[in-house]
Amino acid sequence: MTVLIDLMGIGLVMPVTPRLVESFVGGGPSNASVTFGLLVTSYALASLLGAPLLGAISDAIGRRPVLLLAVAGLGINYVAAALAPNLLVLFAARIFAGLCGASYTTAAAYIADVTPPERRAAAFGLIGAAAGSGFILGPAIGGLLGDLGPRVPFVVAAILAAANFLYGLFVLPESLPRTLRRTFTWRAANPFRALLRLARFKALPGLALLYFFVEIGGVYPQAIWVLFTDYRFGWSSYQVGVSLALVGLFFGAAQAGLTRIIVPRLGERSAVLLGLGGYILGCVLFAFATESWQLYVIVPIYALGGLAAPSVQAVISARVPADEQGELQGALASTIGIAAVLAPICATCVFGLCTGPTAPVDAPGAPFLVEALLLVGGLLLALQTMPRRAAVRRVPITASATPA
Repeated sequence: MTVLIDLMGIGLVMPVTPRLVESFVGGGPSNASVTFGLLVTSYALASLLGAPLLGAISDAIGRRPVLLLAVAGLGINYVAAALAPNLLVLFAARIFAGLCGASYTTAAAYIADVTPPERRAAAFGLIGAAAGSGFILGPAIGGLLGDLGPRVPFVVAAILAAANFLYGLFVLPESLPRTLRRTFTWRAANPFRALLRLARFKALPGLALLYFFVEIGGVYPQAIWVLFTDYRFGWSSYQVGVSLALVGLFFGAAQAGLTRIIVPRLGERSAVLLGLGGYILGCVLFAFATESWQLYVIVPIYALGGLAAPSVQAVISARVPADEQGELQGALASTIGIAAVLAPICATCVFGLCTGPTAPVDAPGAPFLVEALLLVGGLLLALQTMPRRAAVRRVPITASATPA
């Protein structure tokens, strides 16, 4: 429920944020693309720095207070963004939101606390389904509200964040027993150290790099979708919202439904390969779509990519002790953060270069072709790093775990 309400708020503002940037910059999607990419990158960079910190804190004081802090920070961000008089305030609000954006990370650690290793792929898929449901409801409502003005969805998102805070305060219990909590250290909060600590466990560095490629498929289109559909098809906020809701629907079905079917029968490796294949094929089809209705047909193919992340996440989680799950999820959030820092600026720069009156060639689908090439690299890496039948096994709780 916490992730669902949180992601609804994020989904609410997705259809209108590029247009809010355009209102400050002037011109069409091409002129605003790089500025919007920098805005998304600033949020991602702040999240990269903040997520491991809050993950390490959650290992020390519990998951619940960190979730409350994250939700409160998002609520403050939405209010500031709704009232922003200029780009400087809008950037400051998004950076603050990124620093507090640990709800997904801490929720993943929460799930690891209460779920046995052999069921974690399905459980992580359930988090993805909650996120997908948020992206079903949020963009659809945000698209409708966006016709009233680009700031209105931010106000509604702030109200949702307040409701989420109250839910966490009065309903959500703590999941991490005091006996499993660790002393907080600043070293554990270093995002790059958290990634380096994965090297203590055999095969995890390669799996972490694979997780990075998988997350590229998840975050890359978010930076370009509104700009792409506006430029190529002239979509309104409502049309963008409906399409994003459809994306959320199919991603939720893949993560909550197909994950539970495919992983037990075929294993995590097959799920990852199928997911990356869906991403790659979907990207190529998006790039060459000539009619707006074609996008709706392609979305289910692309959404197969939702199988990949929870499967890789489950394999990694099973190789880390229970008392380090918060730090692990912080490290994985750093991986997502790096993808979220690089993907938007890459996508929007390619879009800016390949659109507009000064572009050498008018190719708004070029960013999707670049994404497809990146994901081919991820597919090759998956063939090397994923075991043919990923055996999920519990690692004993120790002060310093031996490589598994």
